Amino acid sequence: MDSSRKIAIAVGVLFILATVAGVSQFPFLRSVNALDYLSSVSAHGSQVMTAVLLDLIMVGAVFAIPVVLFPILKKHSESLARGYVVARIFEAAPLVVGVFSMIALLTLSRDYVAAGAPSAPHYPTLGALLLATSDWTLLIGGQVILSLSALILNYGLYRSRLVP
Repeated sequence: MDSSRKIAIAVGVLFILATVAGVSQFPFLRSVNALDYLSSVSAHGSQVMTAVLLDLIMVGAVFAIPVVLFPILKKHSESLARGYVVARIFEAAPLVVGVFSMIALLTLSRDYVAAGAPSAPHYPTLGALLLATSDWTLLIGGQVILSLSALILNYGLYRSRLVP
């Protein structure tokens, strides 16, 4: 098997891994969408951490795809190959911020429960901020920048005639 074929298989596996890990994290995040999410997130901490782990697997695959694909794209257009790597880095960076916001939300919810669900206004405010950060990073990294990186990759594949 030649190296181009091995790279193609590796990239395909990474795309599938990123997709499966990214989609399968959402059932574990049901507790985050509960009405009393601060108590619910603390009670379902292992589920939240499973979602975080799946998100990190997705981010790792997102980082790995352009690195593995770079030698193939570079043969046809080095600037396009570099642009694709940069776009995927910009895609993954907000997703990493979202991961850390979910970990911070879990810590905040555990402190909230340990304090006996105090009426202090900073717990719900910080929780809402962390949820919004997670939502926005998913929108920006997982939708907007993903579209840009997909456009770059698809244009590169079309222009190089690697995909008919």
